[in-house]
Amino acid sequence: MRDRSSREAKVSIARADPSDCLANFVIDQRSFQVVRCHNKHASHPDEVARFDLSGLTLAVVERHEPDKSSAGAREIIAKLTGRELQIAAMVAQGDATKNIAYKLHISE
Repeated sequence: MRDRSSREAKVSIARADPSDCLANFVIDQRSFQVVRCHNKHASHPDEVARFDLSGLTLAVVERHEPDKSSAGAREIIAKLTGRELQIAAMVAQGDATKNIAYKLHISE
């Protein structure tokens, strides 16, 4: 994988034709798109990788759009106490109610 971050972008992914976006995916809460490149030499500043597939030049580009669902989650988290956050984290990790109560020395 070559680093193209130092090159100046001549094309804006945001203004690209929606049909140029072939896939969207999320890894570790970071959003990415696989987009078709019409100019093989121009790159986007947020381009992570570039590759050829079946005669097409494709790029993986990180998207920095704010996630509306995470903003809502932050508002909810801000309203929880430390103990409620601790319990929520244990539930998210798959702990059963009885196990959580036992570990925290509280009733179910």
